[in-house]
Amino acid sequence: MRIGAIKFGDFTLSSGGKSPYYVDLRLAPSYPEVLDRLGDLYVEVVKNEIQPNWNIARIAGVPTAGLPIATVVSQKMRIPLIYVRKEPRTHGLGKTIEGVVNSNDNVLLVDDIITTGHSTIEEAEILRNRVNVKHVVVLVDREQGGHANLMKNALELHPLVKIRDVIGYLRDLGAITTNTYEIVANYMAASRQDREVTH
Repeated sequence: MRIGAIKFGDFTLSSGGKSPYYVDLRLAPSYPEVLDRLGDLYVEVVKNEIQPNWNIARIAGVPTAGLPIATVVSQKMRIPLIYVRKEPRTHGLGKTIEGVVNSNDNVLLVDDIITTGHSTIEEAEILRNRVNVKHVVVLVDREQGGHANLMKNALELHPLVKIRDVIGYLRDLGAITTNTYEIVANYMAASRQDREVTH
């Protein structure tokens, strides 16, 4: 909140849906101390939840917001970085994956936030043409079906925080009003009901 990376109001998401809050982690690189702290938190999750059982050969950043975070994590862990182009190059080598990658490498996907997970799944599918992708680390899980959708695609989600914990913490801190908290909580409950109806 201090850097304006979470805002409350009326927002349109990339999916076209409406939301009473917006998380904008594209601001993080403008605050080196914040980006560095985020990197430390991601590394902690990777070391505690993934690395003991899965040897990571590459870290893949999801453009655009996930790429700066993935770069910091790559540097801190000394694990090589790659990334997937949203649009394949039409010139040069016409690559879809940028960076050095070997067939069957274990690749960790790093992103900033997950909503439904569809863009993350697309990214994983492109990578899976050449490498193994099993784990995804994000800062915020918006809890709008991403976890379940990833599971259906054999991807394991590791969020640093869930949005309900974030808004609960901000309410307890007095950083948001009880009214704002209730608006977001009701939005999340309605979103859960919508998913249950469609399934």
